[in-house]
Amino acid sequence: MSGSKEKLVSISSYDRSSGTTSEFEVDLKERYSTQTVKRVILVQAQVPNLFPNIRSDYLQNNELVLEEKGQAPVTIQVPTGQFTISQLSATLQTLIDAVLTGGNSVTITTDPNTYKLTFTFTVEVQFSAASSIYPVIGFEGGTGFSLVLTGQNTFNLQGLGMVYIHSPDIAQSHGIDPGRSSGLISLLGAVSLHDTPYGGNAYFQSSYDLMSDVDYGEQTRNLSTLRFVLRSQDGTKLPLPDNVDIKVLMKFILE
Repeated sequence: MSGSKEKLVSISSYDRSSGTTSEFEVDLKERYSTQTVKRVILVQAQVPNLFPNIRSDYLQNNELVLEEKGQAPVTIQVPTGQFTISQLSATLQTLIDAVLTGGNSVTITTDPNTYKLTFTFTVEVQFSAASSIYPVIGFEGGTGFSLVLTGQNTFNLQGLGMVYIHSPDIAQSHGIDPGRSSGLISLLGAVSLHDTPYGGNAYFQSSYDLMSDVDYGEQTRNLSTLRFVLRSQDGTKLPLPDNVDIKVLMKFILE
């Protein structure tokens, strides 16, 4: 890489020329110095963790399909939001009680980290395996009819674990998706939310591996205009409010 120059480029979604916080375009001021880029290294990234752990869209984990013996199945929908386990239990108890018939009601406990639902009447109840909230409350498969339903696993309110920063202008046609050696993947880097509480900022710090390094080989690329998109693991675009900021710091290696 003899004779190459390096340039640090700091991007903020606040400085976008168009778009939203989570899908935006920026025009770089020093266009002349970014026309012969040979390599891009993602050095740092910051993403606010404002992704509720119960979502009807990209997480699709808010539905419980319940059936009382002798009755048709009923689908209960928990509203999108950020829940603690006690808040989710209270919400589910209210929603389940509202659809139970014949004076039946439910009491929900967590003992200590598993969900237990006890129905107080004589009509048995079952949950369907089609319930999308199952991973959250620790159930697997259909339960069968019973007056007491207990989850097989620990409940999990982690919600979204990772977010992925895509940039078609930088990474398109370069296979830096985890587990791939080639392909049309526009992934620039991944930011973990696991240790970041809801409302905090999650950070990425480069380890200079393939998840943060795009090398164009013998070619160069003009990167005077850049587009960034925030996505989930399955590629769904992730919304964020307009009053927060995504920050990206990159190192451009120039010819």
